[in-house]
Amino acid sequence: MLSFERYSLYWVIGLIALIAVIYIVRAVLGYRAVARDAEDDFDYKTERNMLDPDIPRSVYVTAYRRVHSPRHLAYVAGGVVAMLVLTPLAIAVYNMVAAQIWIANDRPPIYAPHGFVWAFFMFFGLIGIWAIIAYMTANRYHKRAPRSFKQELIKARH
Repeated sequence: MLSFERYSLYWVIGLIALIAVIYIVRAVLGYRAVARDAEDDFDYKTERNMLDPDIPRSVYVTAYRRVHSPRHLAYVAGGVVAMLVLTPLAIAVYNMVAAQIWIANDRPPIYAPHGFVWAFFMFFGLIGIWAIIAYMTANRYHKRAPRSFKQELIKARH
């Protein structure tokens, strides 16, 4: 069982959950705004003959949404949710592994469970896990970045 002494972990998880909710709401609102903007932009450009007449509305809207969507908000939200889900799991795994290492080393008192050294390594281990999640999220964000609007329009046509 996990040890949630002095409720500090509850505060961390609560703060991470609050950040996740904020970014999820911002992403949903942003995607809705971009969807409206795509329709309005298509109408505006069609009325002024600024578009090729054989581009269907659905293709234009798809390309517009892909290029102008607030992807960064969605990816931040996804990364923070991953941190939220993986933090208790990381703590549980750390507690199991560290306890086995402690037992295998004849139980030295300085490395006793829930002692200062134990908490020190857990603290920096969590920061390391969060850094890995942030790196993976940023890497995925940049790998899936949309190309130019023209290229996305060509892609959406096919």
